[in-house]
Amino acid sequence: MTSTTNLAVVVVHYRTPHLLARCLEALRGYPEVVVVDNASGSDDAALVVDRFEGVALVAAENNRGFGAGANVGLRATRGDPVLLLNPDCVVTEGFASRLVGAVTAHPRLWVAGCRLEAPDGAPRLSGRRWYTPASMAARRLAPRTAPSRRHVIDGWDRMSDRTVDWVTGTGMVVTRRALGELDGFDERYFMYFEDVDLCLRAWEAGGEVWYLAGPRLKHDEARASARGLNRALFWHLRAYARFLRKWGRRGLRPPPYGDSAPILRP
Repeated sequence: MTSTTNLAVVVVHYRTPHLLARCLEALRGYPEVVVVDNASGSDDAALVVDRFEGVALVAAENNRGFGAGANVGLRATRGDPVLLLNPDCVVTEGFASRLVGAVTAHPRLWVAGCRLEAPDGAPRLSGRRWYTPASMAARRLAPRTAPSRRHVIDGWDRMSDRTVDWVTGTGMVVTRRALGELDGFDERYFMYFEDVDLCLRAWEAGGEVWYLAGPRLKHDEARASARGLNRALFWHLRAYARFLRKWGRRGLRPPPYGDSAPILRP
């Protein structure tokens, strides 16, 4: 059985040392923590990491996006499973034992997402169905319409484990088996859709993607790409176009792998 002492954590950092310090404070005592500084251009990450015994710092030569930075960290770890965090996430009390217990309970799990919560405890919407062109447009222009509600699995309180099509990169859990089969993230995505792509590859290779309700993370940041017409939205659409070029017609409507579990439907 997997032990909590085997859990590894990778934090991908870029120019947010105050958030990194808070994130690492909550991780004190974790057996293996690796911070990847994604070419921030300063010593801020090193100054923060020096305050935390046992935390390793790996400096990426260039900022090639979240997926590439995460891969640097994944290759620097030994533990199983590996938790990926953004600096704006904070683990809650008992997180490690809940996570390892949940992973052990689902033997076909390759990739998982933890319960993400706003500071007030409201759930962030990790664990979703695949994007379609209709849901992509609806999420930006008409978030309460049926395509958008179906995409985020509206009507589910996220208080139970279940398979889902994909989970977001922050708070993502990857097993060593998945890393061996998938070789990490596709680094051609600079920002967005590297998580969707990894989950689709996991399903296609015979693994499962799960949402785990027990291990909870506090997550401060609201998604910038959902705030109207802005630069983040441009990157999101650009990543979706790359996803479709890679997967072709299969990317337009991938098989509903995650719908094998019963849920409350919108």
